[in-house]
Amino acid sequence: MELTIKIIQKHKQISCGCFDSIMLVEDSWDDWGVFNNKYYAIYYSATGARHDLGYIKIGCPIDKLDERRPILAEEMSSLPQGYYSLGQDSGYYERIANLYDRIQRQIFTKLNDVVYNPELYEQYKKEPAMTDSLQRYVSTSSIKGQFLNIINGLKRYSGFNFTFNNKDISIDFDVDPSSVCPTNMHVLIGSNGVGKSTILRKISDNIVGSYTDDLQSIVTVKRDTGFANVIAMSFGIFDKFNPQSIKTLVNTGVTYSYIGAKKIIQNENEALITGKSADDFFEEFYEAILACNYEPKKSLLKQTLDKLRYDPILGEFYDSGILSDYKDKAELKKLFHELSSGHKIVILSITRIVEVIEDKTLLLIDEPETHLHPPLLSALIRLISELLADTNGVAIIATHSPVVLQETPKRCVTILNRIGDKVFAIRPEEETFGENVAILTRSAFNLELSRTGYVHLIKQLVDKYQQFDRIYEFFEEDLGSEALAILMALSKDGDN
Repeated sequence: MELTIKIIQKHKQISCGCFDSIMLVEDSWDDWGVFNNKYYAIYYSATGARHDLGYIKIGCPIDKLDERRPILAEEMSSLPQGYYSLGQDSGYYERIANLYDRIQRQIFTKLNDVVYNPELYEQYKKEPAMTDSLQRYVSTSSIKGQFLNIINGLKRYSGFNFTFNNKDISIDFDVDPSSVCPTNMHVLIGSNGVGKSTILRKISDNIVGSYTDDLQSIVTVKRDTGFANVIAMSFGIFDKFNPQSIKTLVNTGVTYSYIGAKKIIQNENEALITGKSADDFFEEFYEAILACNYEPKKSLLKQTLDKLRYDPILGEFYDSGILSDYKDKAELKKLFHELSSGHKIVILSITRIVEVIEDKTLLLIDEPETHLHPPLLSALIRLISELLADTNGVAIIATHSPVVLQETPKRCVTILNRIGDKVFAIRPEEETFGENVAILTRSAFNLELSRTGYVHLIKQLVDKYQQFDRIYEFFEEDLGSEALAILMALSKDGDN
């Protein structure tokens, strides 16, 4: 039996007794005030069983729009010639892939799906409906990669294997989606001045294609899994990322987004980089909330923010109804400004990441511990890892925090050391995932500790007085177990 397509106006009740049909329920979502072409697709089988498929958008020529919506008959055997559709998330294609093959083919064919028929995509990829609406939140990489893999019965998630090389070092980044320990987050650690932030900036420039002053630094992808999207995130005032978000670069097809503390302002004929104000942060957050007010982004944001409810302040903020009462901008602004700087950063970071993340995203984070206390930092890192796992992405994080290392297996950690003008990259000797913070601090950050702080003080006293008892008296028993162990190891009579 051939399927029939039926257009259902929004708010109109779907009648009972539907068989062998694809119901397209109109949605109110609007793209740029030009396209109102989003529908919720439901398949009814020959027995009347209902299968919710998810959201699609339908493209057509501009002159085939009536009040921004495609001109379509209420009932038809298939979309007319010149019309085409695209599912708005991977779940849409997964639900269809679970149906019988014959039904799958009918649904994709009758809806002129551009993933199922790549020739249609090539034909319409430059049309305004495709660029400004259907692909507003769906990348070409998702269409040709993740979505097509689902239709063809292949793995939804791809591994990543790429290498950063420059004149001094080579760093491998390997992501195995089947690993129990998360390998989609890689960490760079090392002393200040060793070049962690610079490496992140060079990786970004290389993948995005906006080379600056160093053509010797290259990123080599060892599998056929290039990136479609780069997100650079830092709230430090000295970060080296480009603060100008770019929709899509023509030469690479890669989208670049910046989340951070800087902005660009135009001063006559000159572009100046300056810091964002508290109001700037709120406006960015508010725009992200608006952009996520559609499916599947809305559900993804809700699920993600719900995991932060353990924090009483963020829980209260979430319970205020930011996803439903966002239209009360003044009240939302008041609630946002009442948050601490750390809570603002977490809520803004998560919302913005959900807004711009997509299949094959590379997220670069410079010192996420800025303004965050350890439990909040740990929660943020875990949420980011889960988001990347759900969307087939990978993160590289430059950090000084052992809390970040706790969430990362050692095969995904790179320690950078500088000797003279040379920088060396090595893996930690001990496992880092789930390790005690004190042990991580001693093993992974030992070089930094030995130069500064209490370790340096103990070394100075050992060099001068040598004897354990005499040095111990100076501290008047004010030594923790870690400091005591170091004193025992360094002093001449510490073993006695």
